Amino acid sequence: MPAYDEDYLDQNRKITEFLFSELMKSGHDFFQAVYEYMTTSDIRRKMDEGNWSALNKGINQIMHSFDLDRIPSGRNDYMDETISAWMADIYVYLQWKYDLYSSVIVQRMPPEKLAGLFNPLHEASIRSGAEKIYNHYIRESDS
Repeated sequence: MPAYDEDYLDQNRKITEFLFSELMKSGHDFFQAVYEYMTTSDIRRKMDEGNWSALNKGINQIMHSFDLDRIPSGRNDYMDETISAWMADIYVYLQWKYDLYSSVIVQRMPPEKLAGLFNPLHEASIRSGAEKIYNHYIRESDS
């Protein structure tokens, strides 16, 4: 059963795409910043729980919901908008569809590993790509 009403899915996907884009431009290591957000943001946790107020937060509130200063600076020239948007879409869909906490998903599918799956999976739909990732990497861990 999905984590929250599907009406919030597209909005959550778009704000997460924007957040990942901002993290990529922030000068902090992108992969570590994504991991920090997914594991420590109180707003992200509340989104995972289907809290309608959290699902309606703006980018500034989300950016201040975790400590970006804990993340070292890093070169992010290996990333681009297409990959970061795809990653955001996959993470949001996995969380929504399988009703798992983002912190669990990112531990089982770290950002570095997800980015490495872009080339074989990016031409599939988000739904299909997320299902393949869930079945191959995440569901096995549930057993």
